Amino acid sequence: MKRIIVAFFAVLLLAGCSLGGSDERAEQDREAVKALQERVDKLEKETRALKRGLAEALGGLTAIEKGLAGLEGEAPETGGDTSAQDGEVTKEELDSKARKFASESLERLLDISRSVLERIEQELKKIEEPPADGAPKPEEKTI
Repeated sequence: MKRIIVAFFAVLLLAGCSLGGSDERAEQDREAVKALQERVDKLEKETRALKRGLAEALGGLTAIEKGLAGLEGEAPETGGDTSAQDGEVTKEELDSKARKFASESLERLLDISRSVLERIEQELKKIEEPPADGAPKPEEKTI
């Protein structure tokens, strides 16, 4: 879509030049079109890189979830009173509680990470979608 827009502007510029415009103006227009095309290409490369990074992050989250599920299956379940004395906590109980706490914390972190990555993916999709005809175009920031 971006290439079509750039091509459309190039045709308009060339049509305007053929109506009696100067050679200098035509050269400036060609340079402007070339700069726009380079910028579009750069943005497309960045978008592809972001998509690859997003896919890798989602894959990593999936692998972590699988590992976490396996870890939860290995955690020893303490049943009944395993304390050696009243008020003392055995090593197994501490280990079990620590694993449970780490597991719950990791699950919360994964949920938060997944929601952030999904938002990023939605923003990327919004960027790729062309704006509707009546919708205002986003302003470009110039340096």
